[in-house]
Amino acid sequence: MAACYAALIVTEEMWEAALEYPNGFPGDNNAPDWIACELDQHPHGDHFATLRDLTKADDGAVWAVWPAPEHAEIHHLVHCPSTSPKKQDACWLPTGHRGGHTWERFE
Repeated sequence: MAACYAALIVTEEMWEAALEYPNGFPGDNNAPDWIACELDQHPHGDHFATLRDLTKADDGAVWAVWPAPEHAEIHHLVHCPSTSPKKQDACWLPTGHRGGHTWERFE
C-alpha cells in the first residue's frame, strides 16, 4: 500500500518542542519546512511523521502527530519492533501503528 503523505508545515514552535528531547544526532538542528504522514493511506484518524530521529540509546524518534494541522502535537515514540521475514529491514514507524510496516513497501 502507498503512504498517506498528508503534509504538515513545521512551525518554529514545533521544532523547538522536538529539540527538547535529548539524544538527537549531532547536527540535526535544521528544521524541515514540512513533513508528510508516513502511515499507509488512511481515510481518517491521526497522521504521523518523523521530526527527528534519536540515537539508538534512546530507541525511537520525535514525531508530529495530528488529526488536523492546527492540532499537531509532538511526542517521543519508540520504533515498531517488526522486521522483514529475512530480518534485513526494520519498520521505522512507531510501535502500535496502523496499516502495514514500512519494510513491506520495499519487499
